[in-house]
This record gives sequence, structure tokens and C-alpha cells, in this order.
Amino acid sequence: NKKVELSLLVLPQWLAGSPKQDANSQPFGGTAQDDAVSTERWASERARRVSLVEVRGSLPSSLEHEKTQISTAQGTVSGRGAYTCASCGTKQGVLDSVRATGKAAPFAAYAVQGQASSLANPAYNGRFFTPYTDFYARQESAATQEWEARKHTDLEPYWPKSVIPQGITTTVKDVLPNGHGFTHWWTMFNPRQRLVHALLLKTICTVGSYSESAREVVLGAFQQYLRNQNLFCIWDSGYDKLVPHFSNNNFYPKNNAVENNVFGKTGRGNWRASVEGVLEGLEWARKPWDVVSTAHLARAQPHLAEQCSGKSEKVSPGDPVQEVAVKLASSTS
Repeated sequence: NKKVELSLLVLPQWLAGSPKQDANSQPFGGTAQDDAVSTERWASERARRVSLVEVRGSLPSSLEHEKTQISTAQGTVSGRGAYTCASCGTKQGVLDSVRATGKAAPFAAYAVQGQASSLANPAYNGRFFTPYTDFYARQESAATQEWEARKHTDLEPYWPKSVIPQGITTTVKDVLPNGHGFTHWWTMFNPRQRLVHALLLKTICTVGSYSESAREVVLGAFQQYLRNQNLFCIWDSGYDKLVPHFSNNNFYPKNNAVENNVFGKTGRGNWRASVEGVLEGLEWARKPWDVVSTAHLARAQPHLAEQCSGKSEKVSPGDPVQEVAVKLASSTS
């Protein structure tokens, strides 16, 4: 049970970046506006360069890896909204660089966190990190190609095409359309996320002969899942888990986005976890409860307060929920 400090380092060859085109002068994609073919080239190129080093214990100021001395005190971020090119050493603003392309910034994954539940007495609950190799890049590319093939056919009605409306935090401050290239709602998701969301929404709307009320209940899980599966989710190192979008009330783009496993049994914000919240709500509709303050009980019913150990206590008032909610709970059970 002893806690051990752990650091995961991305090696310099990945941080050095890649040119705008491959050896055959074919352009790299990777942005929200790029096609599947160029994005596949980009994913493969970035995966080819990635390499990770896990350091357990206190992180030294430098370390040697494959006879190369690496400084752990320096990275490519050189200030708020600025970075230093690891290839040429030029310091420049992120917003200026992105705006010059006329598109959103390209995203590239560098690590996957997995879990090996079969390990005996696993450290870190069996979780581990592995580089985002070409194996994962091919998975991503397959999803991108499928999205490209279906977005204007069977999935056409199930993804947003409207422009992000103007507002003080999206235009005047250059946060979204004018600066970072997020012009439409769909640009806030990568192709794999758009494919997943459209498939889920199509299923909710069309599968089976369920009532409209039942479908609306599942839409509650869907809207919660959207918060946890977009390019504005981050990894909170303090909590050691994904943090959903709108944890802060703004659209500020994130440098390190996190994409969760859709149907995994573990992890925050996956589809299973989003559905659980809806099921808990339905159970509450059948057997409603409330929370009463122990301090209030001490004033109103001192003998009851003596039986409480915490600051509050869950109580069942026994009053019925509105009839419509009861019917809804019964129809979706």
C-alpha cells in the first residue's frame, strides 16, 4: 500500500514534431477539417515516432535513455499560449501558429492507459501505460474511414452541422472560430468520436418499438456521455482520471485532450457510467429519498439526531413522485 511517485515522459523525438508532408510530398492531416486519407498518414507518422519512459520514484533533473541525455526540466511549453519548437528552437504563440493554417490544430495521441485485471495483486489496480503505436493508429484510421463513408449516408441526420454562434468568449477573445479553428459544433470531436456519437444517437432514435418517453430517458445518458467524449476533456493528475467538458464554464481549447473507452467496464465517463446515472434516477423515482441535515435534526428532533453519525442522513419521506414519472420508470424497467 506504499505510495510511489510515478512520472511518464514522452521522449524528444516525438516532441520534435513532424513536417507538413510525407516523403512523397503528400500532406499530413490530423485536423478537424482534413480528410480520412491525409489523417491516416498523420496518425501513422506520429505513431512511428512515439516513445515513452516511465520513471518510478523522484524525477531526476535529467536521465539517460539509449545513450541520449534527456532533460526532464524542459518541455515544449514555454509560457501561457506559447511553445518552443523542439526542432528549430523558435518560440511562438499557439494561436498565431494555428490561425495561419486556416484550420484547427492537428491532434495526435501518444499514450494509452490500459488495465490488466488478471494480474495477481496488481500495483496501480492493474493499470499501465503503453505508447500509441501503429496498432492503435490503424484502429483510429479505420474509424475515420468509416465515418467518412457514412457521415453523408445513414448517419447524415445524427450529427450537428450548425456553426458555433458568436459570443464574447468565442469571437472577441479568439477562443474558438477566429483563432483555434473550431468553427462548427462537429469540430469539437475527432472522427472516431463523431462516429461513436452518431451511431449511439441513431440507435436511440430508431432501434426497437420503444416509447418516446423511454428514448428520452436514454438521451439523458447520451448528453452526459457527450460531456465525457470530446476534445475538451482533460486528464486531472490530482484525481488521476478524466475530467469532462464544462468542468469550467468556457470553451477554451485544451492542449492535452483525453478520449475514453466507449464500452469499457472501468474508467470515468464511459457509456456504462453515463447509463448508470439514468438507472439511479429511475430507481429514485420508484423509491424517492432526500437528505436531512443533522444540525437541523438536532434542533427539531434531538432524539433522532443522536442516532446520526455524519453531517447528514438519507431519509425516505414516503411521498409519491408525480404519476408521469412513475409511469416512465415502469415503462423503462
